[in-house]
Amino acid sequence: DAARVSREIDDEIAVSRRAYDRRKKAIKILLLGQAESGKSTTLKNFQLAFSPQHFHKERAAWKTIISVLNGAGRGVRGR
Repeated sequence: DAARVSREIDDEIAVSRRAYDRRKKAIKILLLGQAESGKSTTLKNFQLAFSPQHFHKERAAWKTIISVLNGAGRGVRGR
């Protein structure tokens, strides 16, 4: 049992180390441009290409927001 716990701890340390190494290699980009020039679209394309996990996590949050807004819209139109 102690060996199993030790392996689990070692695995968690390895995962943390890999996550730290990924953050350390991160590149920050400043997107400048006029309104409606495609800055957000460019950001989403970068996220999709280079960090699909982040993109899909954010997508789930947006689904919730959109469903709430759709429900609110139905309530206003239904009156």
